[in-house]
Amino acid sequence: IFFRFPMALQLSADELRCISDFLGSSVLSYVCQKTWYTLRRRHLSLVADFSNVSRMMRWLKHDDGICTIAIKCKYITQGSMQDLAKLKDAPSLTNLTLALIGNRIGDGGAQAVAALKDAQSLTSLTLDLMGNHIGDTGAQALAALKEAPALKSLTLNLCSNHIGDNGAQALAALKEAPVLNVLTLNLWDNQIGDSGAQALSTLKEAPALRELDLDVWSNQIGHIGARALGMVH
Repeated sequence: IFFRFPMALQLSADELRCISDFLGSSVLSYVCQKTWYTLRRRHLSLVADFSNVSRMMRWLKHDDGICTIAIKCKYITQGSMQDLAKLKDAPSLTNLTLALIGNRIGDGGAQAVAALKDAQSLTSLTLDLMGNHIGDTGAQALAALKEAPALKSLTLNLCSNHIGDNGAQALAALKEAPVLNVLTLNLWDNQIGDSGAQALSTLKEAPALRELDLDVWSNQIGHIGARALGMVH
């Protein structure tokens, strides 16, 4: 194992931070006292619910040492979503994952979390919004994430919601994201038809996009929409 105690002592703080950021993990902070004081709170994995999310955000949003946050959310309300959106103010946050499966946040919750578009340093964002009663209004709000100035990787899991053609057409505007390299968009089990599929097929036009993973299985797409999607490489 490379990171045994003697080896860790030979590395500078900057070298430890660089390696830790590459891993995107807090594991190195547990090697010794030096790594603990250098790397603690740099990469966090948390569990939040309606009872603690407000308090949690109060200390997270101003901590300039945090680079990565992954939060598993349970029993989250629309009001709690407004609290989570305060992470946009975290000064050094580059990687954020919010797992919100089955919280029923609805369009209002999606509108709240779309405020992450204002996160200035965020380069990677994963929003798992499966089964949250999100419709076209919520999808239209999430399309505003195209405005996030530094965002290079975006994963939106919107499967098993209520998104139709209008929502799909709005999400197609993500192609306007100026520096987006990787886009994963899961729209499985929604209500998208041909016009929505045609709009989504234009995502390939994003100027900096290198990788597109688009899942529209189990919608209402016919031959016209399928033909358009077949042109996406």
